[in-house]
Amino acid sequence: MGTKLNKKNEKRKNIHRIITSFMYAKLRLGIGKTEEVLYTH
Repeated sequence: MGTKLNKKNEKRKNIHRIITSFMYAKLRLGIGKTEEVLYTH
């Protein structure tokens, strides 16, 4: 019983970690793009 709940929690944690890293990468990409625009203009 307890292990089943733990596995579900682990899966949710992994999904959350993937989403967080994806959002972070997107944010960094956006910052890079704005920096490029600032430097070129």
